[in-house]
Amino acid sequence: MEKLAFSWLILLFMMFTIIVMLTLFAMAEKFIGKGPTGLELELRRNAETVVLIIFMVLLGAVLFYLALRILPAVSKFLYWIFIQKST
Repeated sequence: MEKLAFSWLILLFMMFTIIVMLTLFAMAEKFIGKGPTGLELELRRNAETVVLIIFMVLLGAVLFYLALRILPAVSKFLYWIFIQKST
């Protein structure tokens, strides 16, 4: 039962992380997309998008690492609250 709770917490945390990353990416694309068009601006926008994607991947990796470090303790605590206390 404890592994099931841990799996659900990992799944929820990853869904939250993906939603946050997509939201940040959409917000950045909205701001990057403004301004005059031209080859130089297009190249700069592509470079900014690449940097943004790299940043999002690194952010996802850090959040996943933190999830792996923190969620076992949280799942044990929730298991103790909901399962142990009810028996």
